[in-house]
Amino acid sequence: MREFLRSLAARVHDRYMTGERFTDTELAFLRHARFGELPAQVRPEDRVEIEETDPPRAWLDIGPSPEQMRATQAGAA
Repeated sequence: MREFLRSLAARVHDRYMTGERFTDTELAFLRHARFGELPAQVRPEDRVEIEETDPPRAWLDIGPSPEQMRATQAGAA
């Protein structure tokens, strides 16, 4: 399988370098050869609803708080 993919990659490269265009069918085959099958879609009954645990921020984080500033500057004297 690995040798097949190497030879396929070489042929794709050669065609690309000559400016030859691929058809949709050829491109679909190349995607399948490279990535394989897509995983099965998740069924609706297997999905879960998420709940945010942290409240959304109402303001932008503009830097350290005054308490953090005092704590970091306490030893710098």
